[in-house]
Amino acid sequence: MSTLEVNNITSQTGTTITIPTGKQLIGTDTGSFISPGQIVQVVTHRHGDMPQHNSSSWTEISSNYRLTITPKYSNSKIVLCARNTVNPGGIGSNTIFLWSLRRSTDSGSTFTNLTSETDGNTGARWGINGGAGRRLNGTDANDMNPIGWDAVDTPGVTTAVIYSPFCKQETSGTGIMYWGHSSGNTSNWGWHHFYTITAMEIKV
Repeated sequence: MSTLEVNNITSQTGTTITIPTGKQLIGTDTGSFISPGQIVQVVTHRHGDMPQHNSSSWTEISSNYRLTITPKYSNSKIVLCARNTVNPGGIGSNTIFLWSLRRSTDSGSTFTNLTSETDGNTGARWGINGGAGRRLNGTDANDMNPIGWDAVDTPGVTTAVIYSPFCKQETSGTGIMYWGHSSGNTSNWGWHHFYTITAMEIKV
């Protein structure tokens, strides 16, 4: 066996390079073959924590919901998709709540907005990648409301990045929100839902 060391490979004629039948070109690392638009890595996280929320400030829903990914390239896009359920039955019927993912590059000490949240022309509105809602009339403390986050971020680093969901309730009429579970613990109608999040690094 011998080792061929080159910096560039090109075709002698034409525009294609062919691997003969029965032969394989094998990469020994997840980053062996990379092209723009390719998925470099996928990281998933799942947790069954059952936190409560009651704050008019942006507050991390649960540190157990944190996902960590270390980008291989500083200009990569991170595509994020997260799901959970929430019960807002404890808050006032006209109280709006907002949910959004945040990013930390300092081991979770501080969290900031993602790059895809706003273009700067939104006025006083909050830039979010999750959504906004309020409980419906007749909602009680055990109803299930599906919640989702879909975002694209460019963290600009090749060190560990933490993504975690945050929530904010309207200043007036705040009360308890139950994330991932019903208020009541009963085998008849009680429910529990795992928080799940997937992060994909996309080569630019």
